[in-house]
Amino acid sequence: LKVGMGSLKTAPLPMASVPSIPQGVMPTWALLYMLAYYELYLYSGDREILEKHYDRFALLIENCLKMTDETNLFKPPYNDMIDWASIDLRPNAYNSHSNALLYKNLVQIACCAKEMGKEEDEKKYLKKAEILKKTVNKLLWVEDKKAFTDCLTPEGEYSSHFSIQVQSVMVMTGCADEKNEYALKNYFEKGFPLDFQRIGSPFASMFYHEALSRLGLVDVILQDIRKGWGLMTDLGSTTCFETFPGWEIKDLTRSHCHAWSACPAYVAGHDILGVRPLTPGFKKVLISPNLNGLEWARGRVPV
Repeated sequence: LKVGMGSLKTAPLPMASVPSIPQGVMPTWALLYMLAYYELYLYSGDREILEKHYDRFALLIENCLKMTDETNLFKPPYNDMIDWASIDLRPNAYNSHSNALLYKNLVQIACCAKEMGKEEDEKKYLKKAEILKKTVNKLLWVEDKKAFTDCLTPEGEYSSHFSIQVQSVMVMTGCADEKNEYALKNYFEKGFPLDFQRIGSPFASMFYHEALSRLGLVDVILQDIRKGWGLMTDLGSTTCFETFPGWEIKDLTRSHCHAWSACPAYVAGHDILGVRPLTPGFKKVLISPNLNGLEWARGRVPV
């Protein structure tokens, strides 16, 4: 936290790589960093995390809100990425996925404010989250495609590009409204159109798996793990690739050992063993195993 926050001396949001170089802001990285703040509290129950860092993360939220305009949409002036695969993300554009991540951050900072007894902050951030969600579903949803565009360009035109990654983030964050989430569930359950960008890295698969989990489609998560990570084991790997084979022109993968590609380990505890905190620090726990066709499952979840 100290190192990440230290980068705010030169930018309004945390740098994507700190303290290494080259440095720069990528909105996805910054917004995920901010989401991790609440998750750290949720899983640990450590109130000191809230008390020590709440004001800092509230500042980051305010800095993001300064990058919204009269539409109420988030419009950061930075290059961005959520996968090595090709997605139409642009600086100074309304990128759908980053608006969804900001929505989730607003909801979570409101939860933190409630825990801290900051009632006015809680009301303010929940109201802004509500407005942002309505605007996203009104302006970034393309009814003809039954999906969210990758971005609304600086010129106010819809990108013609659609991706599984963006739809996954919209569902994962809960930013897609009930009607649009219902329409997207059909794609997640039965398959996306062939012209939608496929996922190129296990890192982006995390968003896909989280969306499937929210939709109750854990069987599809297992199919995806068998396909993607099964190929890694078939190739003799004992670690997780950074990109799936076929995405690099000359190499099998960018990196053969990539920590951000280990999402099946999370799925095992969260979706198969079904162990989740209902309140911070696991004071209330949901235990709901779901084998989804597996003959057995065994494991430990730290609480």
